Amino acid sequence: MVRIKIKFAASSPDRQLTDLTAVVGGDKYSWEVLHGGAIRDINLLPGPRDDRQLFFSYTLDGQPRHWDGPKVDAGTGYEIEVTVAGDGTVTSRHCLLPAR
Repeated sequence: MVRIKIKFAASSPDRQLTDLTAVVGGDKYSWEVLHGGAIRDINLLPGPRDDRQLFFSYTLDGQPRHWDGPKVDAGTGYEIEVTVAGDGTVTSRHCLLPAR
């Protein structure tokens, strides 16, 4: 499992990210809007042999953007927090999940 937290750190709730998609391996989640200050939690379940790198795409101020997360070995679960600043700059932090 890959647990994803997407934050839009714009100072105004009037700002928004649109056309958002998070993809890990063969699993994907898409939604229309994330307003400034909002957070979306997502759990994706890629197949056991699928690539675990997060691909995240969105539109800000009419410009399509994308961001690639860290490379993680197939079969490894992890949590990742992705923060998009008001200017579109992306930062992240992640940690591996314990084996079960």
